[in-house]
Amino acid sequence: ENQSIWMHMSYKYYLQLLKHRMYNLFFEEMKTGMLPFINGEVYGRSLLECSSFITSSAFNDPASVGRGYLARLTGSTAEFLSIWRLMFIGHDPFILNDEGSVEMQLIPALPLWLF
Repeated sequence: ENQSIWMHMSYKYYLQLLKHRMYNLFFEEMKTGMLPFINGEVYGRSLLECSSFITSSAFNDPASVGRGYLARLTGSTAEFLSIWRLMFIGHDPFILNDEGSVEMQLIPALPLWLF
């Protein structure tokens, strides 16, 4: 864990970008550190699995650099679910219409390059 890259801290950063509606910066940053954009062979586990940390280049064993490890329950999963909600559902999915009834309103934030 020493000198490793803590995924949940990166995901906290990505989440805050979305919460503050900094979409352009979020979509640029996610390309360099979110699981769908990481080389699965280097990561060393399924890209569907959030790790606790990734071994950095400061580690002595070059074969371990970039590998994901799960030392304990990870906050990366919780942050990823919040990111997913903001990306695909939006900030405020429930609104009151003019008659005072609750309605669901989906306002996803997705760039065209994902399609």
